[in-house]
Amino acid sequence: MISISRVKDGLFETSLGDIDRPVTFTLEAISADGDFVRTSKIEVINTSAVAVIREAELITHQTETVIALPEDRRFFAYVLDLLYLRGDITESEKTRLLTDYDDRSESWQQSLRNRADHVESTLAEYRNGETGDRKLESATDRFEAEMRTAGDINLHNVEKIPDSASDFMPDLKMTRIHYSDQARGYTRFYGNSHFGQHDNGSFSFSDAYVWLREIAQGSGDIMCNTETAVSS
Repeated sequence: MISISRVKDGLFETSLGDIDRPVTFTLEAISADGDFVRTSKIEVINTSAVAVIREAELITHQTETVIALPEDRRFFAYVLDLLYLRGDITESEKTRLLTDYDDRSESWQQSLRNRADHVESTLAEYRNGETGDRKLESATDRFEAEMRTAGDINLHNVEKIPDSASDFMPDLKMTRIHYSDQARGYTRFYGNSHFGQHDNGSFSFSDAYVWLREIAQGSGDIMCNTETAVSS
């Protein structure tokens, strides 16, 4: 419900109740003698839905990138790179492992595309004021649940990493893929208490795992150009 009250000449106060979607309305100003003065279009943003909108936009605009689980690929390649640089594996072994990387994507990608289509249509309805933020969040939650399943399936690739990485590589079986608004994407690492701590709503990595932040952000350079060897 929208209420408008006059504060003083030329100044009015507008109040709205709780909203669960964007609200747009038009105010027409008319002088005391009935003459039209001006029209103002007012757009009200539902600030409580900012994070879920960002997630929905990511799903909608970057579907193929998201469902390819790029963070897992970067992690796999980065760990192998470190093993190669310290002499634990040969270049040919590293290349073979990268070539054999199998994300088993056929088992989940089409289902995730269907979920993404639903998120896209629900986001459009939300922006048109046809549905509320709860329905939008429900759509993103269902997509995220399937992303967790995809991530669990993809853990079989970790078992291919040589045991010599155990002195620095975390156990990914204690991780689940989820959406992180701080990371602006889907991640195993941001927000996981095994790798850092929360402070005033923000997550920071511990010194031992700061390298995971670079992988999660997509800025972890693969030192030996291994990304070209990863199969798609």
